Amino acid sequence: FEITDLTDPEVVLVTPIGGEEFVGALEYTIGWIASDNYKLALSYFYFSSDDGKTFSIFDSTNARDFTYDWIVPEIHSDSCRLKIVIKDSIGNSASDSTKAVFKIGRGPTAFLTTPTTEQSGDVIIEYQLWDKQRDALSFTSYYSIDSGENWSRATVDGDTSNIDSLHYDNFITWKSGIDIPLVDKSTIQFKILVSDTAIGMSGQTGDFHLDNNNVPVVDTLFTPTAEETGDIELQFIVADAENDTLNYCMQYSMDSGNHWEEPSISFDYYD
Repeated sequence: FEITDLTDPEVVLVTPIGGEEFVGALEYTIGWIASDNYKLALSYFYFSSDDGKTFSIFDSTNARDFTYDWIVPEIHSDSCRLKIVIKDSIGNSASDSTKAVFKIGRGPTAFLTTPTTEQSGDVIIEYQLWDKQRDALSFTSYYSIDSGENWSRATVDGDTSNIDSLHYDNFITWKSGIDIPLVDKSTIQFKILVSDTAIGMSGQTGDFHLDNNNVPVVDTLFTPTAEETGDIELQFIVADAENDTLNYCMQYSMDSGNHWEEPSISFDYYD
């Protein structure tokens, strides 16, 4: 008997979606979701390096695998796209492609670890470098206070040039207190742009919290000049460059500051 099936399958390309940066010769997983009213057959993969003007097929696999390990081609292009074509057992087909272009670089690349706790002052930035030829690499460092929308050069301590392959896994120290003092934001990112004889692919962190809050100080303390008894009035002036809300902790000592105790106090503000 003959099966008549005029219904096309359905497919959605899950990864990549566009906007990514890949490195040639490394492996990346292509993912998709597909369904059919009868039976899925094969998935065909197509690649474009000219923003989808032309596509070339590079492999096929069982459509029900839903993932494929792709060896990224060793090219340099900022206008790459992928397309997947699904066919069912009758020959009906459907396709989907990346919604935007992605980049592929031939040169070295960097991977950064995002700090997971609140940071301040000197921030340790851990990195991993990769280069197929394992050349000596150099990089420049940048920071962003708006989740990567805008970037500025960063002040760092540590080796940033002629890094041999034995030191590809390492760290630098970002002197954030120099670059952005008085900043308290949760939208901080950091990136490095690595190169050898050619510019490579940048590596960057996700958002993390940086709090370079200046500590408030007691600017003036009016010390009693005569013997006091009973209730003692102490006047002081506090300075805070950021005008934050402050909490006070009062203590007194009876042995020239060797030991401190908390007093019973009443508190008044003066403008």
